[in-house]
Order: sequence, then structure tokens, then C-alpha cells
Amino acid sequence: MEALAIREFFVKFSLSFSDVLKDHFPLISSSISSALLISHGLRMDASLTFIFEDDLYVKFFVDRLRYIRPDVQSTYGVFRKIASAIVGKSFRRHHILSGIVVGYGSFKRLLGGGNIFFYDPRGIRLASAPFTRRFKFVMGFPSLPMEDIHFLRVLGGVPVNVSLKYKSPSSIILLVHNYCDNLWRR
Repeated sequence: MEALAIREFFVKFSLSFSDVLKDHFPLISSSISSALLISHGLRMDASLTFIFEDDLYVKFFVDRLRYIRPDVQSTYGVFRKIASAIVGKSFRRHHILSGIVVGYGSFKRLLGGGNIFFYDPRGIRLASAPFTRRFKFVMGFPSLPMEDIHFLRVLGGVPVNVSLKYKSPSSIILLVHNYCDNLWRR
């Protein structure tokens, strides 16, 4: 039996957790839906990590995930639980719900190495990207800082221009999923 393909998506925010929760929550909800859900349930070949400016991260492990639905209200309930868990507490990693982990860690440590691609409007076209079945795809909101782009290049990351029209993480994730699904369906 062939090993499960894993697509790891990382969304790095240039804002703190509380700022994103307050001002950009629909972006979080739509990114979760794009990365982890398909029409008949969970997409079992993907994971998603949100990394915030304050080094807080939220990681979704789809093989253990139980409480994610496509509507904004239930996703907001999950993030309210995360917000209440982090207030005044010092911990390195904490399981919030089944398949959802929150913790503190640097972008560099969380990303590690591997087959890395990142969104860059000046990168190669999506159809030219040398994707393998296991890869990591990084995007920033509103964009990746130059220091992160430099770090990704040092790791051998490939800049990919996914779309000139769509720039939100949820759209980029959806386009990458669609391209890879079609690529390996052939």
C-alpha cells in the first residue's frame, strides 16, 4: 500500500494572535476549510499550521481531528477555546481539542526542513513547480517578510507564483490542492 501523501501548509501572520482573531478571523476560517475539508469530510492528506507574530502557533493534525466544521461560528468557538487556554499561561505545547495543538515556537523551528515551497508573486508558475507527494507550502499574511524569504531560500525553498488574481491564504491553498489533485490523478 502506498504511503499517504502529506501536504503541509503554513500560514505565517505578521500580526499577533489576538489581532488576527479580532480583525481577520474569516481568513482563518476559510483557510481551515480550504486546507482540511473536502465535500464529504476531512482531507486526510494535509495538515495546517498558523504561526503568529508573537511565536504562538496553532497546528491541525487531520488524522486526529474531530471538531472542525466548515462554518465560521463553530471554528470561532474552537479559537475562543484556544484564546482562553493561552491567557496568562506559560506552556510550550498544549492539546486544545483532538487534533489541535497550540504552543510557542519560532517559525524556523516549526518549519524544519524538507521539500519546501513558498508563495512569491515573482516565483515560478504553479504548473512549473517540482512538487512531490510530500511537501511544505508556506505563505504569509499579508505577505512574507524578507527575512523569512531569505531563510526559506537558504533551506532550498522554491518560490511559486500560484495566482496573480488570488492572494489570500485560503485561495492559494485551494489552488495548490486542486493542482496537486489533478497532477497525481493522471
